[in-house]
Amino acid sequence: MLEPNGAHRQSSWDNADLRLEKEFNLKFGTFSVFADIFNLLGNKYVRTGLNPWGVWYPDANQPQNTSLGTYEPDYYYKKITSVSGLRTFKLSVRFTF
Repeated sequence: MLEPNGAHRQSSWDNADLRLEKEFNLKFGTFSVFADIFNLLGNKYVRTGLNPWGVWYPDANQPQNTSLGTYEPDYYYKKITSVSGLRTFKLSVRFTF
């Protein structure tokens, strides 16, 4: 094995979402109003390439399962890949009969 177990990782993230809902019962059906807020706290995340994945080029004259050769890490390793953290509001209505 070229890498020890647990070497691949990714950063964690947490979002809190909120949904408010009110239903009105009418003679001929139900009218509902919803308000959804995604990423309620407005957390922002900067993601970087944490896994070195890449390509392994073993030496041609070596037997199999050797650690001799050249390793080229992935292009995105240790580079910023995305920034996120958009708070989204969604208003909806529903009528059922």
